[in-house]
Amino acid sequence: MAATTAVDPIVYALACAARCMAEEGWIAVCDSYLSLHGVDVDELRDDIAPYGGAYVDAMLEKVDGRSQSGTESISRVRFRALGFEVVVQPSVDYRIYSGHADLRIGKLLIECDSEEFHNKTKDRGHDYTRDRKSLIDGWESMRVAYHEVIGAWDEIVEDVRAFTREDRHRIRSRRSLDALHRSAEIDRRGA
Repeated sequence: MAATTAVDPIVYALACAARCMAEEGWIAVCDSYLSLHGVDVDELRDDIAPYGGAYVDAMLEKVDGRSQSGTESISRVRFRALGFEVVVQPSVDYRIYSGHADLRIGKLLIECDSEEFHNKTKDRGHDYTRDRKSLIDGWESMRVAYHEVIGAWDEIVEDVRAFTREDRHRIRSRRSLDALHRSAEIDRRGA
């Protein structure tokens, strides 16, 4: 398609990028686009349709604007490709205050830390508090850093598989079930 303006529409650029970026990277870019522009996947699908095609449509099935970082998007896509049932941005009621985890597999909360948002003392302090509070309610937390997701993914997968192989991620205790119900209730209310 010939350029008609000095700057191409974002959706045209996304359609072009789909053909030269790795799938998980493109999905992460689209997740960010949805989050930043306040649109949903169906709107993006409609807007990109004139430029896309079947390949783009197939990748759009994996896009989720609830992800809040590229690290989180890439981790979600990779875990799902391995067959894990992943919940994105699950609400977690920490009794004192509520918040969201990045990803959840059973009762395993996976926090995807980037240097930009987890390098300051204040941010780390908040993370440590959340980890402590989540343990009290029966959640288990695993933190992964950007450099690990990009450079040591096999090790992360091995750790998650070791945890899930023993069925430790299953929600069985009354405490964990109560925490899951509180989480689901918060999500239903739209918190």
